[in-house]
Amino acid sequence: MERVQTIILVGGFGESPYVQERMRNEIAGVRLIVPPDAGLAVLKGVLRFGHNPDIVPSRIMKYTYGMASYNTFDEKKHQGKKKVMLNGTWQVRDYFNVFVRVNEEVGVDHQMTIKSHPHCKLSITPVFRTTQVNPEYTTDPGCELLGAIKLENSSDVPFKEQEIENTFLFGDTELLVKTKNTFTGKETFMTFECFK
Repeated sequence: MERVQTIILVGGFGESPYVQERMRNEIAGVRLIVPPDAGLAVLKGVLRFGHNPDIVPSRIMKYTYGMASYNTFDEKKHQGKKKVMLNGTWQVRDYFNVFVRVNEEVGVDHQMTIKSHPHCKLSITPVFRTTQVNPEYTTDPGCELLGAIKLENSSDVPFKEQEIENTFLFGDTELLVKTKNTFTGKETFMTFECFK
């Protein structure tokens, strides 16, 4: 509550003079806005959004979203216990590859794609979220695994000749994460609720 400067009181209780008075007394110094027809404000918003979803052009993200991946190991930045040899180079595991950060404004249908190469027959893309702005590893405190997307790769050609596209699509109230092997054309996806 320390950073809250304004409260908009809506819903059935929002019309109650008793509730309004108690709110003003209990949280003095905070601006209290009670719109006309406070009891109908939520219903009107739902109806307007249902008829015209474009009424909300963007949203403020409640979490930082990303995926677990490998990154080039840098001994000045990364923990030694995260160091692994992968395809002839030193990599850092459990790297939190950020797609969007907490409190960032994201347009509806905004999407981001990160490309990589598979390392084995089955690619697993773990999707994470956290309230941290700059998470370093998916094992950091507060990081939450939302799910993992599995995609089969071809064993007919070398993995380094195949490309994986991981796309995060922020639409309406859901996050769609899609993984596609551009060589085989195979793709899988998973959806997550953004605002729970």
